[in-house]
Amino acid sequence: MKNTKSILIFTGSIVFALGLSYLLRKSINGKEIAVVLFALFLFLFLLHFFLRKNVKYKSFFMSKWNVFTTKYKKEDFIDISPDLLFEKFIDIIEGSTFKVSSSNKVNYEIFAITPLTMRSWGENIYIQFIESKGGSKMKFESSTLFQVTDWGKNKTNHILILDEFNKSLTI
Repeated sequence: MKNTKSILIFTGSIVFALGLSYLLRKSINGKEIAVVLFALFLFLFLLHFFLRKNVKYKSFFMSKWNVFTTKYKKEDFIDISPDLLFEKFIDIIEGSTFKVSSSNKVNYEIFAITPLTMRSWGENIYIQFIESKGGSKMKFESSTLFQVTDWGKNKTNHILILDEFNKSLTI
């Protein structure tokens, strides 16, 4: 059951490639090429859109070969244990406009998504806490959904989450 989506996506890609190949061999004119290119971009957009809510496709969104996403990675050191940070960041994200899509307390991993805005189709946010001497290392990764540029949204997401965390520590 887990591989069903992958098999369907692979099969759909093959069918699309064969159809595109057939159309291009039959006749080439401007209108047909425009339709084929539109269909290609629509297919790629829908692929990104449907895969975005599943954490197992993180490597797809964060891959340097995926030219349709903009990536942002940052590591921060926080002098609090991963256990406490994990719970705190879950609370922070749930209290924001972001939505926790999945979390893994064993590995201290959080996967959140942002909603569609006027500047973005949304972003995927991956946070992991790794135990380190005297605290934790926070690995923050963010990628856009089918955008060549992020207009600073990925970095803004990082800053917003850290600002909310710092505010939550103030009494």
